[in-house]
Amino acid sequence: MPLDLSTLLSSVGLLNSLVEETIPLVQTIRSGFRANNEEAKQHLSERLKQLQQNLQQAGQLARVAEAYLRTYEDVLELVWLCRRAERFLKGNLDNCRNRDNPDYLGCWNVLDAMFETIDSNRDTPRKAVMDRARWYDEEDKKQIEILFQQFTQAYERASVCVRTKVADDLLHELRGMTRSLQDAEALLQSTLYDKILRALQALGS
Repeated sequence: MPLDLSTLLSSVGLLNSLVEETIPLVQTIRSGFRANNEEAKQHLSERLKQLQQNLQQAGQLARVAEAYLRTYEDVLELVWLCRRAERFLKGNLDNCRNRDNPDYLGCWNVLDAMFETIDSNRDTPRKAVMDRARWYDEEDKKQIEILFQQFTQAYERASVCVRTKVADDLLHELRGMTRSLQDAEALLQSTLYDKILRALQALGS
């Protein structure tokens, strides 16, 4: 069963110190027929087993980084889709407010198509989080769930605005959708870069 993120980070953080402890043990093993190396060999064997386990967990951590990165990219895509809809609406707000405007229906048709695209992409990052919930530490998991819930609620309200063609309320909800996703983006980026990748980078230092 995969370990949680905090355990993996802790294990990877111990790798360099384990290597430093192992090198002197190798140097204590003496050659010769009468050399008594049993104690040194036992300590060395224990350290090597620890190293092997921690190296395996470093590999797991790299896979965690890949999972975070995929979710991060999915969120970035959604942010772009929401901001595109928001920019379009802001640029055509008067057209969308006035039913007598010749561009009224055309603008709402564009927004409807944009929301179809958002709808087809909106569950991808949430499912990724749920499918990989055991990879997230508890703090991340709770915050991500709250942010995606806020996004979903704003999306559902915005969808009603698109169906009923209420431009100003739609703009408000689009801003809420974008804000929740940007907060999720910042959280994923912080964990990916500040925790996971820095821990892996330290292995090469």
